[in-house]
Amino acid sequence: MLDEILPPAFDYARRKRIGEARLKELDQSYLAENQDEENLDMMAGMLVAGSLFTSAKLAGAFLRSQGDELSEEAGKMARMWRKTPWTYMAVDILERIDDSPFFRMKALGGKPKTFAAEEDWPEFTL
Repeated sequence: MLDEILPPAFDYARRKRIGEARLKELDQSYLAENQDEENLDMMAGMLVAGSLFTSAKLAGAFLRSQGDELSEEAGKMARMWRKTPWTYMAVDILERIDDSPFFRMKALGGKPKTFAAEEDWPEFTL
């Protein structure tokens, strides 16, 4: 569903200049020396999406502007971010769960206020 949400989110963020300050902070020369172009684009995209969806206010503004372009399911997911904005946290990967795309992780640092699963802190599967 992110494939459906992110393109209009990036367009919206570009029009409203959301995340522009964070992108300016991004040291292009450092990343260019240590990352390939695809990783650089991905990191810039994460910064812009994070600037938009870590804020309930900005997520709501995005929905008011672009919500009609989203499918019902994608709209539900994006509306959830108004109530529970994105949170980034550092983790230590403990193990991969068999051949699945899931990992057992341990959070580094304090628990984000939006982390829902009380019983799974600080180790969880994602």
